Parts: sequence; structure tokens; C-alpha cells
Amino acid sequence: MKIAIVGMGLLGRLVALECLRQTGLDEELTIDCYNSQPPIENESIRHTQSVGRLAAGLLGPYTESWHFDEQTFEEAKLAISYWEALSEWLNAPKMFNSKGCLVACHVNDPGALPLFKQRMQGADQFSLLTKNELLKLEPSLCSFNGHLGLLSHEAQIKIPIFYRTSTDRLLNDSQVKWISKTVTAKDFSHLSKAYDWIIDCRGFAAKEHLKDLRGIRGDLIQMWAPDVKLSRPVRFLHPKHPIYIVPIGSQNYVIGTTEIESEDIEPIRARNLMDLLHTAYALHPAFAEARVQSIHHGLRPTLPSGKPDILDEGNRITANGLYRHGYLLGPGIAQQIVGMMGMNASKKAFFKPNTFKACETPH
Repeated sequence: MKIAIVGMGLLGRLVALECLRQTGLDEELTIDCYNSQPPIENESIRHTQSVGRLAAGLLGPYTESWHFDEQTFEEAKLAISYWEALSEWLNAPKMFNSKGCLVACHVNDPGALPLFKQRMQGADQFSLLTKNELLKLEPSLCSFNGHLGLLSHEAQIKIPIFYRTSTDRLLNDSQVKWISKTVTAKDFSHLSKAYDWIIDCRGFAAKEHLKDLRGIRGDLIQMWAPDVKLSRPVRFLHPKHPIYIVPIGSQNYVIGTTEIESEDIEPIRARNLMDLLHTAYALHPAFAEARVQSIHHGLRPTLPSGKPDILDEGNRITANGLYRHGYLLGPGIAQQIVGMMGMNASKKAFFKPNTFKACETPH
């Protein structure tokens, strides 16, 4: 079987890895990975065009559950065990952090946490923290002048480790070939004749093919903060949009938000930057002395439903619309795609295919 994967961001990587996991050393399987960037640039936060790299890697089925129907929520919970198994398969135990997630709000917004709990599915998993409980979990936050809760059944993927180890795994597999080439709409006609399957994982770059696809902007700051000692992610309930503050290793943190309704690709606005910095400082004053390593932005590909979907076009499969839920819902989408190619037919369908509206592909 000869497969082309177009777009080697988060979803493209998951599809390639899932193919290898399901088939093992199948000499008849070849996977050509088409990407506009060489692999080293693609895994670097400074140079990547993959919005999956510009994320926090939060596995938060409960904190995100108000976005989901019941079926999607149940599937999202399965992502945690999937990523734990994938980290073992990649021999990267530090990639997976299962210490749970804190949810915070300002002291002058005491109703935010009860409202958050009321809106979520599986609300029994959420608990408000006392000062003594916080002292045991995150002693550096004991001076935080606000309210904190814990979701102990959530997790985090260390994205730098995932991109690095997945790149190594793919480049060192004789079945895989990385092709640094930008694939445009007119190229798909040729690819459909050259391959048994073409998997289109281009994200927002597929806008010309998908009528309803839109971008939702996300802003992210990477900071080096040696005086901040956090062992788990924090989601801060901000009045405009939730902000996350996440440890990624080596005293580095990412602070960001992914719910800005805009397709603007210009540098970050001052007010958005101040929102991120002020929130980090409100959580821990030592962020004021942190070093800003880099500032990034990207467009999350989003469909009107807010959920990902799959388009089945003969031997071309297009998957898109992961929005801010790539690390939660991407594994299920990748498994369904592999099943559609006949490698894992026993896998229960994650979402129903053929519900996209596609534009005509130029020939």
C-alpha cells in the first residue's frame, strides 16, 4: 500500500504514526510525507507553520466538555490513554504529564468556578482546593490571590518532545519518506494516480477546498521563568477568553489563548499581549522577572460545528476542523482514517465521514 500524507502538522503525524503502529514492519507499506518545510524547521516553534506546534498540548476533556456533545466527550476522554500509550511506543515517557490541571479565576470573580463546574460534563471530577490542599499540590501558588480548583483526571503532552520524537521515529523508518514540497490544489489529481491513498491534513491551508473552513486565531508566548515552580497546567478563566499557563520543561512556560475570532495573521496586538502577561503575573508574581523567549500566533482551522470532520473522496481523505481540540480529538480522527484505509477495520468510527462541503479541486 502506497500512502501520501499531505501536511505534517499534528494530524498528519498522528496518521503516519498510527499507520506504523497498526501495520508494523509491512514491507509493502510506504508513506510519503509531504510538507512545505523540512522536518527540523517543522518541529521548531520559531519556524513552524504547524499550529499543532503552537499549542499547549492540554488533554482536558472535562475543561473542554462544554464544547462537546456526549459522544464527543466520551471519545475525548479516551485521548488520555491514547497519548500515554503513544509516549510509551515512542519511548518518550517525559512527553506525557498526568498530574491533572488547575483551573483558576481572579479573587473578584468568585462565581467563575461554580459557573465553570455547572457548564461542564463530569462535574464530579472537579473540586475546589483549600489552602492546605494547594500547599501539597503547588506550594508556589499559595500566595495566589484568587480561587483554584483541580481536575485530577486531565493530562498534558509536552509538545517539543512529541514533535522531536515523532520526527525521529518517522525519519528513521525505512517505510517513510519526508518530501519538502508545498502541495497545491492542482497537485491532487496527479497524487491520486500515483498513490493508493492521499490523506489531506493541511489544516487552514486547505481553505480553497473546504467552503466552510475558517481560522480562529491563537496567540502564544514562550517564557523562561526559573523562579516559577509549576508542575501542572493552569487554565485561567479570563473574562474575554480562557488563558492557559503551562510548564513545558527546563523552566520554560507557554502562556496563550486560542479563542480569538479573527483570521488576522499580523503580529500580536498590544492589548492581547498585555492580557497574557497580566494573567501570568496575577497567577505568580515571579513571571514579572521572566524572560520572553518568543511570541507566536497561528490560525486554528475551524468548521461551523466547532468539531473536526472527514471528507471521503475516492482515494483522497480530507480531515480538518480540529479547532483548539487537536490533541484531544486528533487521535480518534487518525484512527478512523487508518480504519477507512482498511488497516484497522475493528476501530469504532469516531465521527461520521462525508459531512463536509468541498469545493471543486482544480485539475
